[in-house]
Amino acid sequence: MSNEIFWTVPQREDVELEMDAGVSSSWASSRPLRYFSQKFQRDAVKLAPCQMYVTDRQDEVLETVLGSCVAACIRDPVAGVAGLNHFMLPLTEQPRTRDVMATLRYGNHAMDMLIEGLVRGGARLDRLEIKVFGGANVMTGPTVGEANATWVLRYLEARNLPIAARHLGGVLPRSLHYFPATGVVLMQQIDSKNTCPLF
Repeated sequence: MSNEIFWTVPQREDVELEMDAGVSSSWASSRPLRYFSQKFQRDAVKLAPCQMYVTDRQDEVLETVLGSCVAACIRDPVAGVAGLNHFMLPLTEQPRTRDVMATLRYGNHAMDMLIEGLVRGGARLDRLEIKVFGGANVMTGPTVGEANATWVLRYLEARNLPIAARHLGGVLPRSLHYFPATGVVLMQQIDSKNTCPLF
């Protein structure tokens, strides 16, 4: 398993990131699955929980499947950089560690790291197009999905980052296909007969 975040954008060295002591700038996530999508006739990158991906490639589709987890699809259309994360729980008080898959489990780190990665790739905060999905209550018991959905909305509001689109809550899992070139998200609720709405 790799111990570096999977980047495909040149990282700007002039951008200083807020990082905890002892964590180098090559943070970590296992490499997402890369394959050629016959359906979309382009390279695809599939993210599992606790992963993130930042790219400047315009010929890819980024995808993931969500239950109670939340994913943010974020891009700067001017800089031509985009990214996707997939977190499982809202937040932790623990600092980031070298085990970044464990770190990316939590929304506060996953959102910070995705936005920082985009900025390192040339994005500006005032140009970010942000779309958030997931947070379904797919199991009985504690409503982790609802907590994730509520948390991500508060996170973005607290930072004055507007949301371009969202599809949160409910009880059905979702599949996402995110196209960095256009910002379009093709989303389908799994076990639903509904057609895939575009966001």
